[in-house]
Amino acid sequence: MLPGTAPRQPTAADVRDLVREALPSERDLSVAPVDEGGEHSTWWVGDRYVLRIAPDADASARQRRELALRDALRPSLSVEVPASAASGFWAPGRAYTVDVRLPGVSAERRPVGPEGERDLARLLRVLRTAAAP
Repeated sequence: MLPGTAPRQPTAADVRDLVREALPSERDLSVAPVDEGGEHSTWWVGDRYVLRIAPDADASARQRRELALRDALRPSLSVEVPASAASGFWAPGRAYTVDVRLPGVSAERRPVGPEGERDLARLLRVLRTAAAP
């Protein structure tokens, strides 16, 4: 890759190789791009994982902060948040995380109900408490 050029978007074969390296004991390495959102930076990995690929350095920094925030807040939350099974870099300066897939359906596919709204409110309260000086 030339300096200053962006890496190409990974193919299914690239994603499979990345997951094989990140999770060497995993057997089901079937991969498919996630339809939701329109981009191919998120991939289903078997039925247990989700691979999220940061497309640039700024997104990589946000992803790394997100992983740290999820780990820090997890003990204070009453709802599940994804846990990273593996993380690293898929290209120079471009991060990835392989998250354990949570049960349920995306809010892009079905409306959030009252229980989901209460869970979100609890999450926001924990975030506000963590951010308070």
